[in-house]
Amino acid sequence: MYWLGIFIAFISPFSHAVSNIFDSYVVGDIFKKLPTTIFYMSLTNFIGLIFLFCFGSITFLPAQAYPFLFIVAAINVLYLFPYFAALRVSDTSVVAALFSLEKVFVPFFAYYFLREILCVSQYIGLFLIVLASMVLNLKNARSLKFDKGFYLMLLTAFLLSFEGILYKKLLAYADWMNVSFWCSLCGFLLCFTFFMFKPTRKDILKNKAVYQKNFSKFFVMELFDQIGYFAPICALSFIPVVVETGISATQPLFVALDIFILNQIFHCHFNEDLQLRNIIKKIICYVLIILGTYLMVR
Repeated sequence: MYWLGIFIAFISPFSHAVSNIFDSYVVGDIFKKLPTTIFYMSLTNFIGLIFLFCFGSITFLPAQAYPFLFIVAAINVLYLFPYFAALRVSDTSVVAALFSLEKVFVPFFAYYFLREILCVSQYIGLFLIVLASMVLNLKNARSLKFDKGFYLMLLTAFLLSFEGILYKKLLAYADWMNVSFWCSLCGFLLCFTFFMFKPTRKDILKNKAVYQKNFSKFFVMELFDQIGYFAPICALSFIPVVVETGISATQPLFVALDIFILNQIFHCHFNEDLQLRNIIKKIICYVLIILGTYLMVR
């Protein structure tokens, strides 16, 4: 069952790579305000709720699970603000790579809350992943200055580092389909609190026609996003939190590959620097991320 969990965990970076590319497109070309972007993308996530309700045996969670549930729902909404802000100032694949900064926090939280312990090779793998992520975001290697996108993704990673721990706690009370359903539903409903703020409410309503016009794109890409969201929850039923988060670090590899293919076939434009020097740097970093991931899961 361990290797089944490994296989399922790899579905997440593949699916999120596709949705990550689309996220950059949405932020740059469709909606201008972050709350509007988050609301309409969350609205499309309803397709995942329908799937789980139809094919899962959905039951209410025990009372002691709801504090963990509400915290996860809040994290699933709050992390989107620094994440989308980072997409506006950094390359798409770099933003995806910086998700691996989550690995800085996860081992400590996993040990403190779940008593999960890393071996020496896993610590080495963790170091390689974090190092590669930092190098990816350096504007000037000599100055060692990090841009705004790095700090935004650091905040994103810090918020998400609690997510796996909380999912593991929730899986002690219910199966992965129930955990996925209730976390998604609470996050979905939380986005409607945006209507409490008049400027945000007006912008959401103003962009209703834009959302309807682009609904087919949202539907397809949010389908990938939902697959990428549900896969790690399922995988956590079989593997430790640290291993699952290590596997998720391969996402920028899929992002870079997908961007290259889309550029060749459709001549699409993405927020991506494709100069030879940057491509070589990214490839070296991706190799380090792969090596680090291997050391974490072997």
